[in-house]
Amino acid sequence: MGLIARAVEAGGLPTLSLTCCGDITELVKPPRACFLDYPPGNNVGTPNDAANQRAILRQVLASLPAFTQPGEIIDLPFTWLEADWEQRVVRTYEEEGQVVLKGRLASEFDAAGQHITRSDADAAATFCQDCAV
Repeated sequence: MGLIARAVEAGGLPTLSLTCCGDITELVKPPRACFLDYPPGNNVGTPNDAANQRAILRQVLASLPAFTQPGEIIDLPFTWLEADWEQRVVRTYEEEGQVVLKGRLASEFDAAGQHITRSDADAAATFCQDCAV
């Protein structure tokens, strides 16, 4: 979103981003952003908690006068309900990584451990004598 915000600002419209990925936001350098230390996907607050979402939105809008330099990121004073949410997200990513790795291994190697892609390429090279290496 930070890249889009910069493009929109270049067109003359001011922007304010709300992010829950502070490290990525620092790299992208949007014109101005508020950081909410919530799990990814919860940028506007706790799901189904309208009061929390309104409080966050009010805090974001109230932060506007505090921006004095381009690229500033203001931390919002909200805390996610579960203290260990970051560890749970890391575990989820690690588990997903293992699923992807197992799937890739299963799809790229045959039962004998031969890399299917390599064997397919070797076989394809024999189809056309003009293409043989």
